Amino acid sequence: MAYRKSNATMNREILLTYGQNKLKIAALEAENDMLKADALKEILALRGDTDSPVAMEELPGCSFSVMKRKTWKYSSYVQSSETALKERKKEEEQTGEASFTETEHLIFNGPKGD
Repeated sequence: MAYRKSNATMNREILLTYGQNKLKIAALEAENDMLKADALKEILALRGDTDSPVAMEELPGCSFSVMKRKTWKYSSYVQSSETALKERKKEEEQTGEASFTETEHLIFNGPKGD
C-alpha cells in the first residue's frame, strides 16, 4: 500500500488501516483458538503413527506438524530462589541500583469485550 497524501490525511489512513488490521487479526486468532483442539485431533488422526508433517493440496507449500513442549515444575528450593531473586530485582529498581532503557511501542486498544 502506498501512503502518499497530505500528512494529516496520510497519518489518519495509516492509523485507520493499522487499527482495522489489528481488529481482523484479533478476530482470526479468536477463531483459530476455537479450532485448535479439533485441528490437533485431526492432524494426529491423519498422520497416524508417524511424526511426518501433513500437507494439504489446498494450501500449497504449507504443512501441519505436531510439536511436544515440556512444562517444568521445579523444587521448592528453586521456587524460593526465584522469589528471592524477584524481590531483589524489585529492591534494585526502587533504589536505583538497577538501570533501564525505555523504548516506544505502539498500543492499539480495541473495543472492550463483554
